[in-house]
Amino acid sequence: MDTGELREMLDAVKVAQHAPREDNAAHQKTWSNMHALAEARFLPALDFFVSCLDDDRWEWRINALRCIGFHYRFPADGAIAEKIRRMLLTDVGGFGQVRMAAASVLGGRSTWPDLALETALKTDPDEDVRRVAFAALLTIGGIPYKVVRAEVQKTKVGESQP
Repeated sequence: MDTGELREMLDAVKVAQHAPREDNAAHQKTWSNMHALAEARFLPALDFFVSCLDDDRWEWRINALRCIGFHYRFPADGAIAEKIRRMLLTDVGGFGQVRMAAASVLGGRSTWPDLALETALKTDPDEDVRRVAFAALLTIGGIPYKVVRAEVQKTKVGESQP
């Protein structure tokens, strides 16, 4: 895709953000466009995605988190990472899904020690969020993926506590 096509796609996503709830096909097209922009690492879209982290709708926040966290590089001690840490500790949307996504993103983008992940591990009311924070801490601690999965599984069946 060339820059013109990416810019048109970004414009369409911005329009969709301010439009009334779309039908399912239009909704899927919007998310598809968001992910295409992120996969292309289109830098003008990054600012838009960061602004979506403050959207009132949790669906926009979680998709923006995924776009930013899994496709763009940002400093572990910068403004974007700090915003994601605040989301991990305070977001109430999506039945914990936003906080889980935030923990997962930090697991791939943060450095040891990440105090927000530690706080979530100790205090989040949702067991799944605590489990994702645990996995994220193990990951940034340099534990191999296979071991992380095994340790998380142990917590799921009650063999251990994170």
